[in-house]
Amino acid sequence: MDGATRQMRPGNLDVITPGLLQVWYSTFTLEAIREIIASLSPKRVACLSCPSVFYHLSEEMRNAHGVLNFEFDRRWADDDGFVFFDCYQPTQLPPSLHQTFDLLIADPPAINTKTLECYATSIRLLAGPGAKILFSTMENFDATMYDLLGLSPKPFKPDLPGFGLDGRWSFYANFGCDRLAERNPEAEARAAAAAEETDAEAEDFCRGFHQPQHEI
Repeated sequence: MDGATRQMRPGNLDVITPGLLQVWYSTFTLEAIREIIASLSPKRVACLSCPSVFYHLSEEMRNAHGVLNFEFDRRWADDDGFVFFDCYQPTQLPPSLHQTFDLLIADPPAINTKTLECYATSIRLLAGPGAKILFSTMENFDATMYDLLGLSPKPFKPDLPGFGLDGRWSFYANFGCDRLAERNPEAEARAAAAAEETDAEAEDFCRGFHQPQHEI
């Protein structure tokens, strides 16, 4: 199919906003998340910095589960469900949304401690009693994620095509389900390939992910 007739991804996710780090989950990973949402049947879902999840869901499913798209990128501001979200201003969220979500999904664009702490602050503010949390970040953050939100790593790892840290990303959650207990063959294949990189290559790519993704 040529470029003139190729169908764009929902939410126009084929376009990357200059100046922002934007990497999307693979279709296989997105479908797994959709299945998790369907199995949990939450009343309200917060997607923090993961527009690919929001736009992978059908409009019917977004409406049925009260899914909102918390995003810094204002290109989606005119779409239903958009909530402006600056992760470095973690408490600047509409009071009407405080403690109203029973499922929160987050995919921070950086892996420095400041960023992770900011997301944890927002999640605690938005989460209702007994809320379930699904959080993706670089692996080996077990102690940090448990200290911040009581989350533990899950066997199912997210896959992010074209991302230089493929195979090194993990899902952390405070709940279990069949889908999270499975292995993701895509992510495991990329992890095997990533193991062949030199330490210098990995360090060079990682350097940017320890910096804030916009001015604090």
